[in-house]
Amino acid sequence: MLIPLGLGVKIPKFPFITIYLVILNVFFFLQQDPLDFKAIEQMVSKKQTSSLISYYKSKDLLNKENISVSSLIKAQFSHGSWAHLVGNMLALIGFGLYAETKLGALSYLFVYFLGGSLGLGLSAHFFLKPDSILLGASANIFSMMGAFFVIFFRHYMKFLLFYVFIWKKILLPVRFSFPFFFILVEVTNQFLGEGNVAHDAHLIGIGIGVFCGLIFILGDPIKWPFIYAIEREKFDELAGKTNFGEIVDICNDILNFNPVNYKVRFFLLSKAIERFQKGLHLDKHANEVLKNHLERYIGKFIKEKNYDLCNSLLKKIPYDLPIFLYLEGLSQRKIIKFGDYLLDKRDYCGALRIYQLFFYYYPKSKNAKNLLRTCDGVLEAINKKEDWERIKMIKDINPENILSLRIKKFLEIKEEKRY
Repeated sequence: MLIPLGLGVKIPKFPFITIYLVILNVFFFLQQDPLDFKAIEQMVSKKQTSSLISYYKSKDLLNKENISVSSLIKAQFSHGSWAHLVGNMLALIGFGLYAETKLGALSYLFVYFLGGSLGLGLSAHFFLKPDSILLGASANIFSMMGAFFVIFFRHYMKFLLFYVFIWKKILLPVRFSFPFFFILVEVTNQFLGEGNVAHDAHLIGIGIGVFCGLIFILGDPIKWPFIYAIEREKFDELAGKTNFGEIVDICNDILNFNPVNYKVRFFLLSKAIERFQKGLHLDKHANEVLKNHLERYIGKFIKEKNYDLCNSLLKKIPYDLPIFLYLEGLSQRKIIKFGDYLLDKRDYCGALRIYQLFFYYYPKSKNAKNLLRTCDGVLEAINKKEDWERIKMIKDINPENILSLRIKKFLEIKEEKRY
């Protein structure tokens, strides 16, 4: 089972509607008329379908023969047990508070009740057995989750995974976790017909939520990687700002709301790099920005194999800026993958610059010898004068590095051949 723990982004306003829906669900659960399960079992065993339908109608329960506005509303605020209620409310809180903040109160309620009403109503009409009833807010919550899936498609979600004795926090991309854990599982269970659960209602609900989410996204003026209007407003404040301290404060405010807003992080890093270029040294403020943000930006996009975004920032960084001071969290694999990407692009200087990180962080790695051979081949391929100037800067920025010593030796041989 997966319990949602959050997106890792702040919510700019309190989710009143989500909390109110939780309170309503708990309240109506406590007010529910207890069902006479003994009598129901007897009628089912004796196949007294007409008596059973009459009993359900008397209680205004949602049944194939009793689909009405009142029975639909009642079903959406009824639950079969505490476990049923708690499971639904955890999902409502975990996903709903983000969906509400993004959709707004009215759109959120529209998606919630449209998905619940159509999910339960269509399920009761087309799939429900005459001797069964439907109840629970699951279709509503799946509808809201469908909208959440579309809106936060590019985000990562924290979950608590537990199965028997396994309890573990995991971080999953929304775009992969939703189709697998919440759609494929429901489709599979629907075909298998396992359990006393209306998987068809869940699937109808999530389909409605996805449709509504797509409509919302098409009309939403706030485009990715911005999530909330407050982010966009703060980013617009940066226009014309020249004071570096103010720029840092505004960018950090935005990143406190949404840490995955790479556009803001790129902007902040670009300003720190410009500050270095003007002064030709790393002052305290620029150094702090590079320390706090460079690895988070580069590491994120290497992990996602979005090397173009990494390279767009790397090209801005002068070769005499010591990037090895800020990227120590990169794994061997990430460094090699990014270096290989640059090599494929025939950016030989950029590739050597990244490979130098490998020899700085992992000089005793078993992969060092093979990578050194690759670097020798890269050095042989360089013939432009401006590239050699960059290579010399790579060597000078960290002279004791294994690759720097190799470059030094290569340059000496090259010089000897020249004479």
